[in-house]
Amino acid sequence: MTQATENIYGPSLPMPKVLKILSLLDVRSYKSFLKYLDSPYLNTNRKLLDFATYLFKYHPEFAHKNLKKENLDQFLFPGTAYNRKRITDYLSDLNRKLDFFLKLETLKKSADLQRRVLIDSYDSPGFYELFKKEIKKNTEQLKDEKVKGPNRYRLVAEFGEKLLFHPEFFGKKNDEEHVLLMEVMENLDMDFTFSKLRLITFYYSKRQFLTAEYSPNYLDSVLELSATLFKDKHVGFKLYLDLIALQKTSGNHKLFKEVSVLFFDNTEHLSVSDKKNIFICLANYCVQAINPGLEGFSYHDLLILYDSALSSNILMHNGQLSDSTFNNVVVAAIRASKIDYANSFMEENKQFLGDNIRMTAFSYCKASVCYAQKQYDEAISWLNGANRHSEIRYKVQWRYLLVKIYFEKFEKGGWATYELLESFLDAFSVFLRRNEELSHEKKAGYLEFIRFTKQLMKLYPKNWTEKKSLDQLKASITASRAIGRQWLLGLIEKAES
Repeated sequence: MTQATENIYGPSLPMPKVLKILSLLDVRSYKSFLKYLDSPYLNTNRKLLDFATYLFKYHPEFAHKNLKKENLDQFLFPGTAYNRKRITDYLSDLNRKLDFFLKLETLKKSADLQRRVLIDSYDSPGFYELFKKEIKKNTEQLKDEKVKGPNRYRLVAEFGEKLLFHPEFFGKKNDEEHVLLMEVMENLDMDFTFSKLRLITFYYSKRQFLTAEYSPNYLDSVLELSATLFKDKHVGFKLYLDLIALQKTSGNHKLFKEVSVLFFDNTEHLSVSDKKNIFICLANYCVQAINPGLEGFSYHDLLILYDSALSSNILMHNGQLSDSTFNNVVVAAIRASKIDYANSFMEENKQFLGDNIRMTAFSYCKASVCYAQKQYDEAISWLNGANRHSEIRYKVQWRYLLVKIYFEKFEKGGWATYELLESFLDAFSVFLRRNEELSHEKKAGYLEFIRFTKQLMKLYPKNWTEKKSLDQLKASITASRAIGRQWLLGLIEKAES
């Protein structure tokens, strides 16, 4: 009996972890992994290198019809009977090597981790002098660095504790022990206060999206310590205190500008995580002020914020720009009526998107720009390049944008476009109801969007004059949590004018 050919993973099975991770590596990183496997010191099984090299042909999707366990087994063990367990074991072995490779790559990029690893390697019998020297050298470097924050205070305290409690610490009976003990405790105090302060700020920025009320512990004490003892030690304390003061207001444009200027003037003194945290808080505040139309705030402010962050290299991570940030900048530019800026930004920055998402994100953003200019056919053409991505957000977003395009084309397209849109809305609804990746809230919001769009279609074009029906629909949309409420309400306002 002929044995059935087995896919390496089927439509009903998740992709193996090792292939999922390999699919996320860019070409350069994958080639580095192959070099790692080619090192006799790190890998003694040459077939693992052959295996990874063979898989590289299918990178990054790993969805080719020839990628079957049976074919892999024949490649590695030609002339032998198919053995499923062999390939499963090789996938597991490759996964272990890949995990260790990622650890080494992370170690190469992190000076903090390198400090800790070297000190830990010296924390052995007979190495005390090297241990002590390395701790003191790194402690002084940390104190002298401009960038401060939880990691710096925490590391100084951690290194101090390692030395303080080491059995060979020669200063344990003299003044050096006392000085070190006070220093460790002060840095722990600053670490706790700063860490708590930044989390409180982040909480205030996000609390409207949280499902439960929460009152941060030690709030008053943290604010008092920050304001009285630590504000002058590092600008981060002042920035977070000012952010909390800002978040307690509603649309204070003057304070928003002051905090933004203080932030961008001091980015060199902040850790990567603090820069991202503070930027997110400022961007959220700006958007929350723009949406209800608070005085002084506009998408021009948001675009300036993003532009400043790009100039300060705040939005890059390991040399890459996330596609969500890429999308957000384009949306801000469109809404600020800066189409030329949006196009220039996309062309200049698409190179910084990940290999796996670049074409999808770029195509979707180009479609958004074309839609904003009412170039509907061009927008549809660009969307065709963004509709096959595996991530659910793009599967939903291109459908959502296509509905808006079809509706606005419907104004001039007649019954053919009407029927196309009606059919597409039905298919969109089925897609949402069957999908298990979207949250309940998102799914409900898009289904509401579909329902209201269908109601607008029934009124358009001959029934736009039915003011009572329009008023009822407007009230329903306003009270709903539908995605795209502003667009839906904009259509009604257009009909009423």
